[in-house]
Amino acid sequence: MALVSAGFGIIFATADQAETGFAGVVFKRIDDRDASVEMSLAWLPELKDPAVGRFVAFLRDEARLTR
Repeated sequence: MALVSAGFGIIFATADQAETGFAGVVFKRIDDRDASVEMSLAWLPELKDPAVGRFVAFLRDEARLTR
């Protein structure tokens, strides 16, 4: 949240986080069921972080399903 409040990008947050509030951060609800976000993701496989690897695989598989 500190990076967002400093003007570096956006973040997807839960309703609980929005209710808590953070100085310098504006929360906007996405109500459209068909809303989508275009994003890019880069990962170095040699880092061998299993959590990141699974996350990247999940996003890859989801992107293939929605095309």
